[in-house]
Amino acid sequence: MERPDIKLGRIKRQEACFYSGVIEINLERVNLDELYTTMKERVIENLTKFLREGSNWRLVPLNI
Repeated sequence: MERPDIKLGRIKRQEACFYSGVIEINLERVNLDELYTTMKERVIENLTKFLREGSNWRLVPLNI
């Protein structure tokens, strides 16, 4: 992620981690596709909330 740093006059870059908050113990062969989808949606919700709160951060592709 990156955002402008007005004081320094440059772009600040930082890796960000967003977690799903879904804790699930899979002892009974739960549908993994459904579990993955639930976790993915929660991460997207957390990211969207973070960005909406005026953080000035934006997503940028990683250079791998």
